[in-house]
Amino acid sequence: MYNKTKGILFHMYDDRGCDVFSSKISTLSPLYYLHRKWILDFNRYEIDNLFGEGLAGVIETDEEQKTRWELNNKKVTDSGINLKQVNTCHISHHFAIPLEYADEFAKEIEFTSFSIHQISKMDDRVRFIVTKIEALALIGYQTHLMSMYGKKYGTYEGWSFEKQFD
Repeated sequence: MYNKTKGILFHMYDDRGCDVFSSKISTLSPLYYLHRKWILDFNRYEIDNLFGEGLAGVIETDEEQKTRWELNNKKVTDSGINLKQVNTCHISHHFAIPLEYADEFAKEIEFTSFSIHQISKMDDRVRFIVTKIEALALIGYQTHLMSMYGKKYGTYEGWSFEKQFD
């Protein structure tokens, strides 16, 4: 559907979501700020960079990406979970964030579809767990985002999971 007056193209692709396009960033900005919790993990990094918000400017080096992929692959292999079958898991991402950035970190995570829980507060660090129930097969997108949040605010300590369904 195209709204000629607003200059917005709205494309509902299936029951999971839609794409919204415009040739003007100023047209999309109000939608971004109102609905950024709905942005898919797969698209979040790219969209945040487009709007200069969130993870904009935080870069993963080739070496960091390689290390992340290797750790993910090892953990998935060790799990024995077949990613070609139902592999829904409760995935938890672990962080240690300096106290001075903890509130900003928590607020930014709340703009995503993840849940955030503060698990402890020490003198200079706050420990958080960021969780989501999703297919383990999508762990690559999640760890990319989470490692970028860790790089921006403190330390990403890795992930753990609990299988939900057989």
